[in-house]
Formats: sequence, structure tokens, C-alpha cells
Amino acid sequence: MEVLKNSPYWWDDRKPKFDSNRPWPPRVDVLIIGAGYTGLTTALELTKSNLKVCVVDHHTPGLGASSRNGGITTGHLRSSYRKLKKVYGKQKAGLFINEAIEARNDLYNFINSENLDCNHSLNGRFVGATSLRAFESQKHEAEALFKDLGIETELISSVDVNNYINSKKYSGGVFQKNVGLIHPSKLVSEILRLVLKSGALVYDSAGVQNIERRKNDFKVSTERGTIIANNVVVGTNGYTDKGLPWLRQRLIPVISEMVATEKIGESKLKNLIPKLYGYGETLQLGHYFRPSPDGTRILIGGRKTNLKSEPITRKLFEGLIDIFPALKNTKITHHWYGYVAFPMNQMPNISCHNGIIYAAGYCGSGTVWARWMGKKAAEKVLDKEASSSFDNMSLYRVPMKKGSPWFLPIVMKYYALKDKILNFPILFDFK
Repeated sequence: MEVLKNSPYWWDDRKPKFDSNRPWPPRVDVLIIGAGYTGLTTALELTKSNLKVCVVDHHTPGLGASSRNGGITTGHLRSSYRKLKKVYGKQKAGLFINEAIEARNDLYNFINSENLDCNHSLNGRFVGATSLRAFESQKHEAEALFKDLGIETELISSVDVNNYINSKKYSGGVFQKNVGLIHPSKLVSEILRLVLKSGALVYDSAGVQNIERRKNDFKVSTERGTIIANNVVVGTNGYTDKGLPWLRQRLIPVISEMVATEKIGESKLKNLIPKLYGYGETLQLGHYFRPSPDGTRILIGGRKTNLKSEPITRKLFEGLIDIFPALKNTKITHHWYGYVAFPMNQMPNISCHNGIIYAAGYCGSGTVWARWMGKKAAEKVLDKEASSSFDNMSLYRVPMKKGSPWFLPIVMKYYALKDKILNFPILFDFK
């Protein structure tokens, strides 16, 4: 299938651009590695305490996942509350869920208080159950959340699905009214603007080559030169390279790709998704999709193990048609991809190792988690007792060969099998 642009749809409006021409600082209070949502947020928070802050990035600030993601503000945790309760206990699981809600609300407050131009709208999100078995699982999750935490879940039965989406794929679902939509590339550009205004130093083309811990500070070698810092924060997540070996060995980078349809018109789009919600699916390898900010296109994304494993756009286009058969003759105008990162425990994390603070592991939900963990990283710099429910979660070393997760295709096949089992018809009901 022919694609007009192999670049993010978002970049048509606001492609990250930056060229630092400021003198290189020999010493700073805090050096932050990675200039996406995480690193820029950390910088913005720290400059409020009059610290000399420097942010460095291997590429253009914001060019990674921060300007490529789907722009759906879920604050989603990879594991269900019921699974978290089994692994961590009821009290800890409740803290995780409540902090996720707090993180999402914090993003909204930030956008509103700073009046950021990022097409933020609190539309809501519908998570479609792809089978009756999946809908039953949603019901059980809703019951547990209400019983333990008093959190109400809006369950949507099969007869009401058409009020949320014009598709026969779903047997019911959950509507999340507090999930919104943003323009991700505009958001990271706006945060960068605030960071520069705050007085922090930002440099592109400054990939980190080595970090040497000394008695009272760190000596950091970059592509632009060497810098001495009292504190170092790392916020590279899915773009962590060999210059940061400790974190690189503890994250699994996964390709997340998206496509945008041609303009199908506001009336046709509203016929398919009447209230312009964001969308997800109960599948482990399901799709996420949403309307474009102008309400004329559909943007859909999913995970991929290898860019060469199949023709670009085919899998996502097939997914689109599976949801909306009426779009079978629709053209794809944009295809793009980025990297998300999964720790072995599939949980967000704020850690400190050998004096370096690491914020990472957003599991594809970095629109909310990246900013939140950036704030938590700043708190760690300012107050070593600052805490989060995700503070120092176990970051196990991942068995990899030359930095590549050789086992990823096996894991993806495992998840695909779980999805097939989830969608297998319920033949008997033993209740």
C-alpha cells in the first residue's frame, strides 16, 4: 500500500525543531539525559528551586516518543488491579491505582494552568471487549475496583456499544470518562518552551558516551563535550542507548507504530465514532485509535517486533478494516513508529543506582507517566526521602544479546496466543 509520508502525522502541524547555540557549561547542579516529556519536566521542576540545570539529548529534543505517540492520556497500568493485588497485595495495588489517577489529573492541571497549546480535550475513552469472555473479565475488574477502592466503572453492554462506536467487533466494553486526547508533538514543544523560559540549558546532538561517578559529583562525557554535575537524572526510556548500560540492560524496547488515514470527512468520522472518543481493546496486542484533532481522520496504532517482518501499514490497515469494514477503500497518508520500553515487571519505575536517578518503564502509556515520573525524579534530587508507589520497583536485568531482546518475537507470539484464547467462544457456563 502506498504511503504519502513516512513521518508522524503530528509533525505536519508541529515538528520538533531545535538548535542550541549557547556556550557549553563546564559544570551544573543537575544534568538531565533525555529531552522528552520526562527530562523536560524534571528540568522545569528543578529550575523552580534556582538550580543550574542542563538537559542533553542525542537527537532533537522531543523527536522521540514524546512527539510520536497516540496522544491518549490513559495513565494505564499494564496489569489489571486484580493481578496487581495478587502480586503486591491489596494495599500496594491500591496505591498504584490511586497514583495513576493522580498522575493523569496532574497532567490536566499542568496543561490548563500553563494554558498549553496542545489540542487537549477530555473526550473520554472506550475500551472494547473483543469477546464475551473479555467483557466478563472487565466486569470482574470493575467489581474489584469498586469493592476495594470505591472506584466506579462505567460498563457498556453489547446493546449500547453503538452509542460509543459503530463497529460489530466488540461485545461490550468500558467507558473511561476521565481520559483525554492531546496533540503530543505540540505538548512536548510547549514544555520545551517553558523549560527554555525557565533558564535551563538544553542541548541537542549531545548523546552521552560515559558517566564517571566521583567522590562528590559526576563527570559526564557527551558528543558535545564533558560536563561536571552534582546530580544526574536519566529519562531516555525507549531510546536508552549503549552510553547508559545499566538502564539499557533493564528495559525491553518495543516498536510502536501508527498510521493515519486520508481525510474521510467529519460526517463519516462521526458516523463511525459519534463522540470522538479515544479507543483501546482488551487484547494484549490490541489496537489503540482515535480521531485526529480536526475530526477528519482516524489514527490507529499497535505493537510490532520487527520493522522488516511484514510490509509497512499492512497489519494496522487490516486492524482498521476489522474494526471499520466501511473504510476498506480508504488510503493511508502517514506511517510512523517510535520506541516504548517495558521492564520485566511491566511497571513504571523511579530508581536510584550508583547515585544516578532513573525514570523509565512506561509500557506504552508515557503520555501520562513520563511527565509524572519526571516530577518524581525532580523530587528525588531535592529531597532524597521523596516517595512514589513506584519508587525503586525491582528493575531486573533483561537477558539480551548485544542490546537486542532476542526473545521478543517469542513473547509476542505468547501474547497473540493469549488473545486467541480470550476470544475463544464460551461454550459452557458452569455458574
